[in-house]
Amino acid sequence: MKRVMGVMLFLFYAERSITEEMQAPSSEFELDSNLVDSLYQQSLNASPNPTSHVTSVQVTPQLSMMSPSTLELSNRYFDVSYTDQARNFPVVHLGLSKSVLQWGGLSLLIHGKVGYTYKEGIYEVRSRASESRTDLLKLHWLPLNAAIRMEYGFPRASFLKPHVTLGTGAQWLYQTGRLDGIEQGFWIPFYTFSPGITIFDQEGVSDWFGGITFSGTYQSSYSSTQLIRGWSIDVGLNVLL
Repeated sequence: MKRVMGVMLFLFYAERSITEEMQAPSSEFELDSNLVDSLYQQSLNASPNPTSHVTSVQVTPQLSMMSPSTLELSNRYFDVSYTDQARNFPVVHLGLSKSVLQWGGLSLLIHGKVGYTYKEGIYEVRSRASESRTDLLKLHWLPLNAAIRMEYGFPRASFLKPHVTLGTGAQWLYQTGRLDGIEQGFWIPFYTFSPGITIFDQEGVSDWFGGITFSGTYQSSYSSTQLIRGWSIDVGLNVLL
């Protein structure tokens, strides 16, 4: 009988000891409150991830060499053809673009730019009476363009991005000379088509450098009276804001 009572007492105390150990918190799994506060403060003070090139606004200074195949301006008194007398127009542009859609390596951007060029020289002027004269003419040329650009980034060659740009706009030309009636401003609507490629546009390489763009641009006026057609070769530097 004593032996049975001893076994029962042993089992009772053994069960009580196990229950107390299970209920007591283990120091191994206790969280350090100081460590939690430190991690929380680090998450608050952490700087945000840099904006990717896809969502960045790009400013593009661009230099173009415009070679018009047709450049003819007409008013009530005179017709002037600059086609054979002004072969090249160096044009300075300032562009602004922003990505609005991305699907895989394909990106869609809205793009706008403004340019300026100036030409001065002695040109042949034809009057409405079919008389030909020469005059010292000065021509200021200010193109304004809005466009949509589609570009593609190769997965294994991210430094190359071919693109195609379709645009439209208006250009303001202001012509002055010595002849009475030659001075006039012209607003001429036009459209553009521009294939090209951007190199060295790699995300994470620089905070401001968005690559160098090379392109060729064809433009043509909608007007049947004021005729402007031609190609230009363009080089631009993309700066990320």
